[in-house]
Amino acid sequence: MFGILVRLAGLAATDVSGALRRAKWMLAAYAAIALLVGVAIAFGLVSLFVQLSSIYDPISAGLIIAGASLGLALLIVIAIQTAAYFRRRRLRRLSAQRALQTAALFTQIAMVARRKPLLTALVVGGLAFVATRGGGKD
Repeated sequence: MFGILVRLAGLAATDVSGALRRAKWMLAAYAAIALLVGVAIAFGLVSLFVQLSSIYDPISAGLIIAGASLGLALLIVIAIQTAAYFRRRRLRRLSAQRALQTAALFTQIAMVARRKPLLTALVVGGLAFVATRGGGKD
């Protein structure tokens, strides 16, 4: 319940219409930039084709440009896959650390449960409260 109130208070404190106006402006600006970059790339490829056509025949020039484009795309795919691999590896390592911490926590809870039964009842009640709230998400 309090989580929703905090979020609503945060929304009331921010200027939503101003943020929306800035987001629309940035969207239009980035769309214009993307269009101009696309035009620049197209003209660059045409000029590269003309230059290569003066050295090689037009079919070879087209194949050179296509091969270079495919090679660049392959490098980008390799970079993305490598980054995803390292991200998955980092997440697995964090998951293993969390599992170890959880096991240590349960060990500590078992030790406390043996020594202090009243504290155990308090912890169980707190866990039941959190579980009925859906893990703390409103």
